[in-house]
Amino acid sequence: MNLNTLRSVDMRQIITSRLDTDLYKLTMGQFIWSFYPLLRVRYALIDRGNTQFPEGFAQELRRQVDLMSRLRLSGEESSYLSKLGIFNADYLSWFEANNYKPSQVKISQYGSCLTVIIEGPWVETVYWEVPLMSLISELYYKMTGQVPELVYPRASEMAQNLQQAGVIWTDFGSRRRAGFEVQGQALMAASAYMPTANTAGGLVGTSNVHWARVLGLESKGTMHMSSSWPLLPFMMTRPSEVDRS
Repeated sequence: MNLNTLRSVDMRQIITSRLDTDLYKLTMGQFIWSFYPLLRVRYALIDRGNTQFPEGFAQELRRQVDLMSRLRLSGEESSYLSKLGIFNADYLSWFEANNYKPSQVKISQYGSCLTVIIEGPWVETVYWEVPLMSLISELYYKMTGQVPELVYPRASEMAQNLQQAGVIWTDFGSRRRAGFEVQGQALMAASAYMPTANTAGGLVGTSNVHWARVLGLESKGTMHMSSSWPLLPFMMTRPSEVDRS
């Protein structure tokens, strides 16, 4: 896709809420805020599939990341987090006052290879992972012309089949979604097939805090667990100490 084609693609701001993330990132953020507020980190995107990103991808990703600096937590969103009963009031005050800092994200593209590096205080940079993954996924779908159609009926059929099969399931699709609206449509369709007195199976919630709030679903997550947790001893240790262990 050349730059002229890129301009014709609908590229409105994609991430429009600070709650458009997974619940575990907020609980993980509270843990870091409590115990490691001064720790600085540096981490990068690992593209295991060697994705061939189209021309101009890094440019549009950069624009979307920069737009996120405008996001602010609304009063309704803050109240929602407080009512979940799992967040410290002081942490929520800090979270509300600290917004995305795009300067922490470095983006470059060489041919079809995309490089994304995040660096800064862990207490701030921890929130970049989910929206960045969501942006990369949605932009790739849009810029390669693969935006799915008939989302609602397909999601409705899938949710009905799962309910009839007695399967209890939760949506964890934020990071690899085809789009913000796609995830919303799928959840709206699936919410008609939640467990009832007569059916054991069905949708029981979503990891996406924004859609949980908007659609009245339960916010689900794994509290503050993450694949980065096993690396913590090394992040807190000098290289010489690692060599001796």
